Amino acid sequence: MNQDELLLNQVGQSLGLPLTFDTNEQCLLMLDNKLMISIHYQDELWTFYCMLAQVSNHETAQYWRLCLQLNLVLAEQGMGRISYDTDSGSLLYLMSLPMPATSDSVTEFIERLVDSYESVQARLSE
Repeated sequence: MNQDELLLNQVGQSLGLPLTFDTNEQCLLMLDNKLMISIHYQDELWTFYCMLAQVSNHETAQYWRLCLQLNLVLAEQGMGRISYDTDSGSLLYLMSLPMPATSDSVTEFIERLVDSYESVQARLSE
């Protein structure tokens, strides 16, 4: 078990969930049956991909302006970014964490991530 897998296992224990990375070096986490987070590690970086919405060609210009406005605020605060994944047609909220040293630092990061994720989701649902 490498350092990333060990840390994720410890985070899972603190959350009361069995967390492991799959063969693609990612772990899917569902919170409250509404917050879907994919944790992916590569080299010295963990990236957290949060599903915001499936988008269609029918989204209004106002919706995309709001996404860009939120993206600016997030960037200014160092709180991640909003991105569009063309393969899945999904709007994602991403945050990255340099190689964490302890499971506590990952757990604290996830708490901040979830708060921000819920806030972004709420703003986009208005």
